[in-house]
Amino acid sequence: MCIRDRVISTHTHPTDNGREVRFKYITQINSNPIYFAIFTNKPKAVLDSYKRYILNNLREEFSLSGVPIKIVNKKTDNPEGREISNYGGWQSNVFPSTHVPPLCEVAIQIADQVKQDMGLNPYTAFDVDNLWCNINNKGHSNQIHIHHGSFLSGVYYVQANENSGDLIFYKDFDKQYMKTTDTEIINHTPLTGDVVRYKPKTGRMFVFPGWLPHSVDTCIDNTDRVSIAFNIQIRK
Repeated sequence: MCIRDRVISTHTHPTDNGREVRFKYITQINSNPIYFAIFTNKPKAVLDSYKRYILNNLREEFSLSGVPIKIVNKKTDNPEGREISNYGGWQSNVFPSTHVPPLCEVAIQIADQVKQDMGLNPYTAFDVDNLWCNINNKGHSNQIHIHHGSFLSGVYYVQANENSGDLIFYKDFDKQYMKTTDTEIINHTPLTGDVVRYKPKTGRMFVFPGWLPHSVDTCIDNTDRVSIAFNIQIRK
């Protein structure tokens, strides 16, 4: 069960002109002070009384008694989600980096480390240009795809167990890098494997080249796999 369900499952949802407000996801967007963002299709219909109910449940869920917490409402324009690479599950429209500044700060720090590893001009600067949320339930996955036009891409796991779907990268290492050698690979490693898998974990972030083909394995866990994906561009 995801944070959204644990926090709001025991209370009737607010309505707007007789129609129930749809809560898509809840995520922490800042730690000092603590801010939670609630993404719904009708943020103005979430009144202060319901916000207090959510606050109380968040305090109980995360043992935050006496800790200042703030909630901001964000609108998702597509409560039904969109289909890009996902088989089932839910994927949001893209949203700006201003929605989750702490996440973007960490992503840029990792990109700066990648810059050193790649030997790029030390004055190269990066920007996170768009983000989107993914929620995969049991039986859902993402097909092989790349992020066209992005220098780097990444994913941050808001909530994920190790059985909620591996992140899988694909590459033809033998053909790309071993053409001119007189040896062969006996045991593939993460540096030379045609397929490399990484387990998801809550709080973990991966950053990788946008051109690198990747997919998400089928979720076999009863807990939702919630992640925020993003693209990073070289600042012009």
